Parts: sequence; C-alpha cells; structure tokens
Amino acid sequence: MLKRLEDEHINHDCSTEGFEGIRAQTFYRCSFERFDFRFFLAFSNLVDIFVDRGFGHNFELHGEWDRDFIDRLHAAMNRRF
Repeated sequence: MLKRLEDEHINHDCSTEGFEGIRAQTFYRCSFERFDFRFFLAFSNLVDIFVDRGFGHNFELHGEWDRDFIDRLHAAMNRRF
C-alpha cells in the first residue's frame, strides 16, 4: 500500500489527522489509572505491524514462509510469559 521500504518502524500518531479516535497508549494509561489488573497481555501488538493495513498488503495469506514467520513471531512472544 505504501510502496516503500522502511528500515525502522515509525510509530505514527494517526489520531491527529485521521480515523483513529484514540491511540492505544492513551487507552492503556487511562485503563491502568482506573482499574486494578492482576495480569495484562497485549495481544497481537507486534504481529499487527506485519499484517495490518499499512504493511499487511505484503503479507501473503497462502504463502508458507509468511505464515511460518507469523507463527515463529507468535511463539517467540509467548515464551516471554
């Protein structure tokens, strides 16, 4: 979609100009101030970078390498817990 290579992921704040009403960082901060969590797991946060609308058009749903990459990424994230 963007038709460009980026060496580093830019955490762009879409809430200042587009369709994103609130950033996750804002939501999480407010939630932690108001609620008491025993455990918090941010699901899919890293995987989204590779599959969402900004870069996900490069992801091949039926491509074995692409699916294996996401599975390896998911497994690596789960080892931390």
